Amino acid sequence: MPLNGIKVDFLSDEEKKHLDSHTGTNVAEIPAKLIQPGSCKECDVTFKKWDMKKERGKTSSMYVFSKEWNEIKRRNGIEQGMMVQVWSFRGLGDELCFALVVVEEGGDGNRSSASQSGEKNTPSTSQSHHQED
Repeated sequence: MPLNGIKVDFLSDEEKKHLDSHTGTNVAEIPAKLIQPGSCKECDVTFKKWDMKKERGKTSSMYVFSKEWNEIKRRNGIEQGMMVQVWSFRGLGDELCFALVVVEEGGDGNRSSASQSGEKNTPSTSQSHHQED
């Protein structure tokens, strides 16, 4: 999930600081829960922030589910080019949780989108096309 695609700031200051605390190839991580599309089954995920150096010296950052992502893709039939949304919310004890939504194409070629409720704790969302690792 590219940071510029995140619509709402969903991490606490402490979580952001933790994810920024990596050194070299030792990347900090946060354990979280993910609700999978279709089955609504919950699984454990490892949430990280990856910084990628570009040729001109700039850095591009993104959030990733690292260790478990390939198995999640396989289990849920997610393929390259499919549009997915990642919604974040807080579980019991303020635990970081995510819901993965596969966005279906509408009959008119437009992609359907999830609506946000007006509730106080509206989840944050990120939408992106899946790309192969």
